[in-house]
Amino acid sequence: MRYNQLISVEIPSSVIKIEEAAFQDCENLYSIEIPNIVTEIESFTFCGCTNLRTIEIPDSVTEIGESAFEGCKSLTSIQIPNSVIEIGDYAFRACKSLTSIQIPDGVRIIGECAFYECTGLTSIVIPNSVTKIRCDAFSQCTNLSSIELQSSDISIIAFAVSGCVNLDTIIVEGDIKNIDILDSLETDDNIENDIDDDFCIERYKKYGEYSGSYAQDVEGWSDQDIDDVFDGDPDAYWNID
Repeated sequence: MRYNQLISVEIPSSVIKIEEAAFQDCENLYSIEIPNIVTEIESFTFCGCTNLRTIEIPDSVTEIGESAFEGCKSLTSIQIPNSVIEIGDYAFRACKSLTSIQIPDGVRIIGECAFYECTGLTSIVIPNSVTKIRCDAFSQCTNLSSIELQSSDISIIAFAVSGCVNLDTIIVEGDIKNIDILDSLETDDNIENDIDDDFCIERYKKYGEYSGSYAQDVEGWSDQDIDDVFDGDPDAYWNID
């Protein structure tokens, strides 16, 4: 239900659960206080709160649900506490004013499209606690230029950074189980190793051959992506399961 006149909310400390979609599409809501007893921000809780600018998540929260803050286009910053274990699918999708976010050392899973189209982000650090980054987690973050992976035991699903056209640096510490993230940056490789076994991968993308196709213009697949994955047929994108 929409409450378009709602601009500020202070939730009493007796509340232990905020129901799914409780404040969805409250377009004028700009401030809210969550008590330090709530353990989960449910799916769609603040989805579509387009004027919400800042929010403090208490350290009682362990999970940020699916699409919890999706479309909060005025959200400029958010503090995720160390208690959070999982950032759900689409949790911060299209939070376009979000310029920085600190993922705490405690998060294990970053969900599908969790930060999709967060065009204000320029850099991101993935802490050692993260074990899985799901598909399209950071895709279409068009101003993202660098990612630092601190984890030594991580599985990264392919195309996690598809469409990040300015991404030119990935710093990796330790070993990675599955580095399919690099498959979404199909281009020439320049790998530099230092004595600490950290390495920086600088790549550039090529687009244009399949300009006009949905796969390239909307989903951000490069020319090489389409050649390798779809045998040069961008329409084969629609056959992905």
